[in-house]
This record gives sequence, C-alpha cells and structure tokens, in this order.
Amino acid sequence: MATISSLPAPTVPQIPPPTAAPTTTTTPPQTTNPKPAPASPSPLESQRVTALLDINHSLLSSLIALQSAQKQDATAPPPTPAKIAASKVQYMEYMRRLQSNLAYLASIADRAHKPPDRIPLFPAIMEAPSADVEGEGGTEGLREMYGRLRELWPEFKGKGQGLI
Repeated sequence: MATISSLPAPTVPQIPPPTAAPTTTTTPPQTTNPKPAPASPSPLESQRVTALLDINHSLLSSLIALQSAQKQDATAPPPTPAKIAASKVQYMEYMRRLQSNLAYLASIADRAHKPPDRIPLFPAIMEAPSADVEGEGGTEGLREMYGRLRELWPEFKGKGQGLI
C-alpha cells in the first residue's frame, strides 16, 4: 500500500502570462439624446413631501398606540365586541391613509421610469381619518395636517380625482 508521502505530486499546467496588447485611445461616440438629469424638486414639491412625511409619522404613532392598546395586561377586563369593532375601523382608516401616502411618494420617486399619464396628481386620500385613537388626540392634529396638505394642492377639488 502506498503512503500519501510516496505519491507523486500533482502537476499544475503552467499558463503563459498574457502579452500586453498595444493600447489605442478612442473617443466614445457622442449620443444625440443623452438622458436629462433629474430635475431638483420645486419648493412646493418639497413642502408637499414634508407634509406627507409629517402625516405619515403621526399615522404611524397612532397605529402603534392602537396596537399597544390591543395588547392589554392580564388584569384588564376583556374589551367589548363594540370596542373591538371600533378599534378595527380606526386601524383600517389609518392604514389606508398611510398606504395611500406611501404609494404617492413612491410614484413621484419613480417618475423618471413611469409614463407621465400614470403619475397621480396627489395622494388618493386627502382627508383626515374620522375615527380618533383613544388617548392620542391624533385626529385633531391630523385634521390640521390634512388641511395644510390640501392647501399645498390647490387643484384638489375633492374625491374622485387622481391620475393626470
């Protein structure tokens, strides 16, 4: 039986080093229609995005408050069916608005890749939620924020509008 040390060492094929090809400098061909640089947002658009981000912050805070209210301690009495139903309605109203705002923000971020007729003029939901999160006072603050948002979109006339 042969031992490992008595076996011949494997041979590795030697690859010759590449020869240097002569370098030539060529100028890349000029394109006739270069992509335009993305335009910087207008001050009005910046105010709109800021308003939407503020609203989203408030919506998220309210949603977290709703979730923590649902996680009650063991000593608390169980919620009534009416309270559970009201909590679900509040949660859905806040979630719809958050989703609407995020969809609008995503569409304006992707506007370079979308046809202009598919970019919404404004978020799909421009009204504050009607349900209030208990102990948060969130709806009153949201009403003010949504009022400011509608001021930033003077072309918004009411429900039923959307795409260009």
